[in-house]
Amino acid sequence: MKSICQPLLERHAPQAEEQRVTIDLSLCPEPAIVIGYEDRLQQSIDVLMRHALRAMPHGGRLTVRVERDQHVTVECADSGRHESAADELTDVAATITGHGGLIWRNEPPGGGTSFTVELRAAGPARPTAA
Repeated sequence: MKSICQPLLERHAPQAEEQRVTIDLSLCPEPAIVIGYEDRLQQSIDVLMRHALRAMPHGGRLTVRVERDQHVTVECADSGRHESAADELTDVAATITGHGGLIWRNEPPGGGTSFTVELRAAGPARPTAA
């Protein structure tokens, strides 16, 4: 997922800077590899990032976090206020579920929105030292 998320953040960096949006990227240390169509997964994560940036026209924070255990989880969390983008998000949900994954939306009480994508990891998770 690093090969998907990192280039997207670089692509959106100029817009984020113009809008005064801080972007944080947190990648797990172990490889977060999933089996699927990279272009479709990249398109889906791109939609989530664009959706987040549209919600923060006057500044905010976008956090993209990739974690790996038995699944690979990608979370796109922002501090913005969202308008509906049902068609785009329906396409994202179809792509993710078509890859055997899950996607859900969370709106914490303090504001903002996060979309979490969970996909099956390719291969077993590496054990961590105790």
